Amino acid sequence: MISKKIVWVSRSWPCVLILLFAGFSMRSQQNTIDSLTSILSSSTSSSKIKAASALSLGEVYFMKNNLAEALELFNQALLAGEKLKDKKICADALNNMAIVYNRNGNLTKCIELLEQSLKLKKEVNDIAGIGKACNNLGYFYQAKGDDEKAFTYYLSGEKLQKQSGDTSGRAYTLVNIGKIYLKRGDQNKAKEYFDESLKLRELIEDKKGISESTAILGLLAFDNKDNKTALQYARRSLNLANELKMPVYIKNASELLYKIYRSQNDVKHALEMHELYTVTKDTLTSEKMRKASIQKGLQIAYERKALADSVKASEAKRVEQLKHEQEISRQRSYTYGGIIALILMLVVTLISFKAYKQKQKDNHLISAQKQLVDIKQKEIIDSINYAKKIQNALLANEGLINQHIPEHFVFFKPKDIVSGDFYWTTSVIRKQSAVSSSLPTADCELFYLAVCDSTGHGVPGAFMSLLNISFLNESVKEKNLILPGEILNHVRQQLIDVISKEGGQDGMDAILLCINKTERTITYSAANNTPLLVEKGIIKELEKDKMPVGKGPRSDSFTSYSIPYNEGNVIYLCTDGFADQFGGGKGKKFKHKQLTNLLLSVSSLPLNEQRVKLEDVFQKWKGPLEQVDDVCIIGIKL
Repeated sequence: MISKKIVWVSRSWPCVLILLFAGFSMRSQQNTIDSLTSILSSSTSSSKIKAASALSLGEVYFMKNNLAEALELFNQALLAGEKLKDKKICADALNNMAIVYNRNGNLTKCIELLEQSLKLKKEVNDIAGIGKACNNLGYFYQAKGDDEKAFTYYLSGEKLQKQSGDTSGRAYTLVNIGKIYLKRGDQNKAKEYFDESLKLRELIEDKKGISESTAILGLLAFDNKDNKTALQYARRSLNLANELKMPVYIKNASELLYKIYRSQNDVKHALEMHELYTVTKDTLTSEKMRKASIQKGLQIAYERKALADSVKASEAKRVEQLKHEQEISRQRSYTYGGIIALILMLVVTLISFKAYKQKQKDNHLISAQKQLVDIKQKEIIDSINYAKKIQNALLANEGLINQHIPEHFVFFKPKDIVSGDFYWTTSVIRKQSAVSSSLPTADCELFYLAVCDSTGHGVPGAFMSLLNISFLNESVKEKNLILPGEILNHVRQQLIDVISKEGGQDGMDAILLCINKTERTITYSAANNTPLLVEKGIIKELEKDKMPVGKGPRSDSFTSYSIPYNEGNVIYLCTDGFADQFGGGKGKKFKHKQLTNLLLSVSSLPLNEQRVKLEDVFQKWKGPLEQVDDVCIIGIKL
């Protein structure tokens, strides 16, 4: 990735004073726009001040994503600079116009304008300006895929930035040069430039830049198997990124730390970093989609205005031609012919004006409605995200799972922000007499683990999962039930009493496991979902009851099955989301048989590697297709 340091031009001193006055006295963006607009329309302002004001106002409109207005103002500044024969103003205007064209997707036009700007800066010997222009050209040539031209401009820009004392800009340029050397395979040369950039950023205390540089150097060290150095750089990068609250740098640093910890078999820290990476990545993806939606709307508005300008120009040309023909006709015809033509032109003008006013009104209404939709959408998403925090707090405690089953993995991938699938754990101490009659005086510790698929997904499924979790807790903690079958019977009855009396048949498919650590025995109950046991390289589908936990065609009691506690055996508890996912070359379901074979093939791997393998297979199978259901798979090794 190119280090993104796009440089806006520096404005001349009169406009800087205007911005300071607007920013600190009026303290509002609209007042800044009003002040600059007033200067542009004033008959007492000099042409040079008007040109500088047009540059500043164009930057304000660019920040507001009003590209059409920004481009018009920069073009106005360019014309003023040409009239004044002020090459610096012309160069600045061309630089800013180039950035607008890049935002609008026209990279070729962007580079063409930047090269014109660079030529003018060289003519006036603007060292700092030449350095910035070279940096911009390097960035856009690299974006275009021409690394050689980019490299040439970066080298020229870095030399001039060093000469002009632009330490911050030089640091970014050094990173870009290093990345090109890295792409060429020259890691030693790349590291020299990365180290030099880090020194400069530390010198000026540029925390954002330090976070970027340490992440790059950490990744380079990791690629060279120097995990100790990589870990130091990655931690430093993550600490600064968290301090600055910058999601992009948090994502990069947490991904690197996840790779380092995974290579060291540090499962706990690897999972922590992977979870941080996943959350940050999802946040950035959502923000990217939101910005893309806004950018699409702005692109449409820009194209409409360009079309409108084209229509106006065409109409003006047509009117001029009509006037010329009317003049000839007036000389050859009666006076009344000219009068009739004039009346017709007035009618057309009136109709056009009414249509224009109606269009303005419609645009205003559409804009207001869009703002309202955006506000409501944000409120809904914020509420769902808060619900996700609540649901995550009620899911199984990772510390409790590690305490009872150190060797395990959890592959949990909701379809939406919140999930209908969930996993639940608890542990209790029961008198041995309550469990079996063999040791009536001793206490025994029971550990419960459940993997469940509530009816629905998204928000409805999440509500059902919260209800199911509360009934599971009630059956063990309050009703003191022990056998998994009894627990599922109680949960089913509670669901029928609460939901089914209104005619609903919601519930869940579930696998509930009970591990008696004192007697080293395992009991379980399964509703629709099938537990899988891998023993001595053979995978077995354990028995289940073919009925849901909820109202259904059958109301038999759930069976409590027993299986031996043999060390080294692997047990998998799954919902149906993975098997039901469409994908592959023909867009078909993954299916349970293929999932069973996949679990057998990875069962000999360490548990943390099994999870990574499952996630990789799922993503490749799904490809560009939408995820159809929540996914939850837990594997434990006895």
